Amino acid sequence: MRKLSSEEIIRCIQSREEFEATATDTGLRIRVGHYVPFVGMAIHAGSKVREELEVKCALDDYQRWYEEDPDTDAFIGSMPSRLWAPTAGLRTTSTAHPKTPFTPKRGAEKCGGAR
Repeated sequence: MRKLSSEEIIRCIQSREEFEATATDTGLRIRVGHYVPFVGMAIHAGSKVREELEVKCALDDYQRWYEEDPDTDAFIGSMPSRLWAPTAGLRTTSTAHPKTPFTPKRGAEKCGGAR
């Protein structure tokens, strides 16, 4: 799977490219098979936890598994566009203002640079 920054992923979306990638800065995974007006999301798809958070967790492995809803990414697997988090406690960054509308740009730089 390709590894792209959030900014590169945004460029892919703006240029309406079909792609699959892991965000290098957050760990989120995204797949856009084709553009549709909905996105499947599984924000608790895995049971991995960042090391710095694992030591702070009061739950044992079974309790964490029970609460995390593992494998929910399989539930959305047939959707053409999906976003999932294989690791609990992912770092998140947002560069877009929540009220900023999405407008595809013609001739936007190709996703992930040269191929």
